[in-house]
Amino acid sequence: MSFKSRILVGLAKTGFNLRFFIARATHIKPIGRFIEKSFFEEDQMIYLPKDNIAEKSLKKTMTVSLERSFEPSNVVLPSQIVEQLIRSSKYRFIMNFCLCRDANQCKDYPKELGCIFLGRGALNIDKKFGRLVSAEEAIEHIRKCREAGLVHLIGRNKIDAVVFDTGRKEDLLSICSCCPCCCLWKMLPDLNTDISSRVTKMPGVR
Repeated sequence: MSFKSRILVGLAKTGFNLRFFIARATHIKPIGRFIEKSFFEEDQMIYLPKDNIAEKSLKKTMTVSLERSFEPSNVVLPSQIVEQLIRSSKYRFIMNFCLCRDANQCKDYPKELGCIFLGRGALNIDKKFGRLVSAEEAIEHIRKCREAGLVHLIGRNKIDAVVFDTGRKEDLLSICSCCPCCCLWKMLPDLNTDISSRVTKMPGVR
């Protein structure tokens, strides 16, 4: 399993700069169906903005206009959602590097701040790529990511299960910490809508 995943990670890095070309190819139906089934089937990813942006947007959305405006104080922030997911999982794996930033040779954001993977599938990730950690270590890692200006994308992402050879995609949940320059999902506008529609914003955030 380790040998296979190392080959797949190497291929992913090598082909990373072709992602926009591949995304545009998904509009050709036979190719699009193959790519979708291979890497994006039944994906469900949610983009979580930075806490300060989400708080403003959520409070604005939830403001109730009666005789006067009322702003609810109990707003669930993106960081709280991520931390709860981490605490709720039995298995947590921190990557030693961000595959996207490493492949793109990012100059502006730390390449060593990688994804966190949750769930039983995380047990199958090659230890060359990272390590299993406690909830506290994972939350501290997420804090460092936020301080570095990264934003989170969370959910079931089949391409992670394929590249890291973790088994069933249902057994793996990804917490990506994305930068604006290297994120894989910058190709979103180029993908066909069957795939791109599976990445959504946090509910209530405009």
